[in-house]
Amino acid sequence: MKINKLICILIILVLVLSLSIMVFACDKEDSVDEPTTDTDDYVTAEELKTYGFEVKPSTTTTAIISDYTGKLTKFSISGRVMIDSKTYDITEMEAGLFKDDTRLKEISLPEKLTYIPDELFSGCTNLEEVTIPSSIESIGNNAFKNCSSYKLISIPKTVKKIGRQAFYGCTSLEFAAFPEKMDEIGSYAFYSCNKLWYISIPQGITKIDESTFAGCSNLTAITIPSSVTEICAYAFDSDTSLIAVTIPSTVVKIGARAFYNCSLENFSFEKRTDDIDIAVEAFMYCKFETVELPDSMTYIKPKVFYGCLKLSNLIIPTSLTDYSFDAFQECTALKDMTYKGTLDQWSQVSSHGNVVYPSGCKIHCTDGDTTI
Repeated sequence: MKINKLICILIILVLVLSLSIMVFACDKEDSVDEPTTDTDDYVTAEELKTYGFEVKPSTTTTAIISDYTGKLTKFSISGRVMIDSKTYDITEMEAGLFKDDTRLKEISLPEKLTYIPDELFSGCTNLEEVTIPSSIESIGNNAFKNCSSYKLISIPKTVKKIGRQAFYGCTSLEFAAFPEKMDEIGSYAFYSCNKLWYISIPQGITKIDESTFAGCSNLTAITIPSSVTEICAYAFDSDTSLIAVTIPSTVVKIGARAFYNCSLENFSFEKRTDDIDIAVEAFMYCKFETVELPDSMTYIKPKVFYGCLKLSNLIIPTSLTDYSFDAFQECTALKDMTYKGTLDQWSQVSSHGNVVYPSGCKIHCTDGDTTI
């Protein structure tokens, strides 16, 4: 009996020691244990090399994973590495380190990594899960581009910047949890994420960049914070399910085709005192029925509402000084407009353009009606 007990104790000790290893590897279809979080532990450069990783010092206290030639599907890497009897914090990974690796499925990044470099996981079409540590401050350009199996991203509150095309073409991405405050989300960052259904843009973002959320055909609602001053061209282009949008009073510019072919059944502008510049074709082919223009708006540019077939009621402020006839071209349901001023005030509003449309539309002023 004593011998059996001794054997059991030895087996338990071996198992405990094996769990202290900081790199967990598996064959192509095997699962792995959860990564260790004890910051006193480390992995040696030699151990990493057996799994295809090359690591080298980047400063006197930090190290970079500079190359990967492995064939892992799942792994977790410690935040510290020993190189030639000295320990370093792993704070960097080489750009494009795992690019186009279709084996990868689950990864837990080093706990002291400070940024996700450009193209780190670009083209990893089977990648489903990435644990991002709270040390991360930025996500690089194309970092997760075309990771078509990636379904959920939880971005730590430490992240201030998401780069250009960071999640471009993540066609399985259903939800992105942003921190409460950020500084920048790059152009095309979530382009063609066609399963993404809701976005709450963080405070601190001042510009929704070009095509940032374009082609997100399942996106139904967005929340735009008061920090935003500009919505760039094509920002929400062809988000055909986008129903609910309120434009904050802080927004002074909306770019060309920013909301091209969106539904916008529940659309409004917050009350404002500053003018707003709405570019040509900004709301082209949208499905809203009523639009009340902000009280400070002075000019309606060409084709702003081109092809809005359901638009039947447009409310115009007295601040308007000029409009283009073809702003409403192909708005076949638009038979009436409401002007908040008098007939005399309306007569002072300039109009121009080669296409007089909608011809015969009634303008309802406070003291009577007229027609275009």
